[in-house]
Order: sequence, then structure tokens, then C-alpha cells
Amino acid sequence: MKRLAAIALALLLAGCATKQPVTANLDLRIGAQPATLYQNAAANIQGTDLRNDKKVIRYTVKDEITSELPTLTPPQIILKESLSRGFEGQGLAINPAARVHMTVEINELLVKVDQPQILHDIHAKSVITLKVVNGTRTLTKKYNREETKETVTKPKIAQLEKILNDQLSDIAQQILKDEDIRKTVSAI
Repeated sequence: MKRLAAIALALLLAGCATKQPVTANLDLRIGAQPATLYQNAAANIQGTDLRNDKKVIRYTVKDEITSELPTLTPPQIILKESLSRGFEGQGLAINPAARVHMTVEINELLVKVDQPQILHDIHAKSVITLKVVNGTRTLTKKYNREETKETVTKPKIAQLEKILNDQLSDIAQQILKDEDIRKTVSAI
């Protein structure tokens, strides 16, 4: 009887344990945009993920991967939708039939947490390429963000999501403010 009670207690306690998320949540913040930057201009925006491994968070202990998390919504869709909203806020019409084509490419997007000894090493890197094609004009820009830090305790998923969200939001803001992009899109 004691054994049965111990098993029941173990099952009850296991059910109360917090569950580890199975996906990371990316949520970009781009803020309000000046509404008069584009007039009578339209563009088609596409997104593509060029990474071989689609995970965005990876934990390792002494070079052994212990857990990995993808995103629920693919990051290229999140970035494409955020940029579309931002450009629309600036007055650019988003139209799949537009002659101006923008392609957002995810080259790298990963935050790694390594625990080689006692400390946890956090290394986050985001590399995004934006290509704009307007007739015979082509503009290609690469945006890089990288961050490294150490912590005594294992960082929570929410902390790692914030690092990636901040990097992607910063890149999206830089794209939306880029004068070269504006000139290429508006060129006739």
C-alpha cells in the first residue's frame, strides 16, 4: 500500500511540474512610421529562410545538445509581415503584382546557450539579407546583429526570445529607415 501511495504521489508531483515550451515566440516591435515617405509606389515582399537548421534556440552542455526550439511561425513570415506593416505605414502599397520585388532572407538566426563548465555562455546572432529589384536596378543589403554574454544561472526561454526579438526588431527598423531602399523602390 505504501508503494502504491508513493507512486501516486510521484505522478501527482510530475503533473505539477512546469513544462518546457516546445516553440520559441518571435514578436517584432517596429513602432510608428512616418506616413508620407512613399507616394504612388508599390512593392511585393517575399520571405525565405536559407538556414539548414530551422531551430532558433539551442542549449548545449559540454558540446552535447540538450534541447532545441523552432518557432511556431516561420521567422521569414514574421519578418516579412512586420516589414509589410511598416512599409504600409510609410505609404508604400504592398501588392503581389507590383513591379518592385523585395526579398527578405534569413541567413542566420540562432541563440545558443553553452555550458562548458559552470557559467552559461549566451551567443545570439541574426543575419538578414534584403534584396530589392526594381526593373534593372538591384539593391542588396546585409544586416548583422550579434550579442554575447555570460550568466551563472541557465537563462529562461523568455530571456532568449527577447534577445532574438530585439535583434530582429532592430534590423527591421534599420530596413525601414534605409534611404537606399527608399530610392530603389521609388525609382522610375
